[in-house]
Amino acid sequence: MRPLEVVRAAYGTAELLAPGAAECFFIARAPDAHGRTFIRVLGERHLLQATATAIFGGGAPLHWISAGADALHALTMLGLAAVDRRRRHAAVANACIALAFAAGELRSGTPRRRPQLDGHRAGITGQAAGDDRVDAPVSGASHTRMGP
Repeated sequence: MRPLEVVRAAYGTAELLAPGAAECFFIARAPDAHGRTFIRVLGERHLLQATATAIFGGGAPLHWISAGADALHALTMLGLAAVDRRRRHAAVANACIALAFAAGELRSGTPRRRPQLDGHRAGITGQAAGDDRVDAPVSGASHTRMGP
């Protein structure tokens, strides 16, 4: 499991087992019964996402789908914040968390490039790749230079 899946699984477990803890931490107010039910459902979604990306190898398409789910969740939370004053702070905090997970998923789904030294990759001989000039001793002959 990658660190993102571990964090997502831990967060989902916390939401599932102690649904008011995260909200109390972020906005210093306990959720009502409806809010706790909603938080538990979100915890289950986080656990499902962490499990899916861990089991299926977490290829780029799966990370992008997961990022899309997180972005959609953030959008719905911002919509809730716009229409429900009582849940506004919790919804904005939840949207921020969802956007952080979305960013992490996009980063996990983006192929990493390996840095190249001086713009060249050295081959077995230590010469830059694609360099046609080869200096090699030939047995029984004096030193021969091949190439231009």
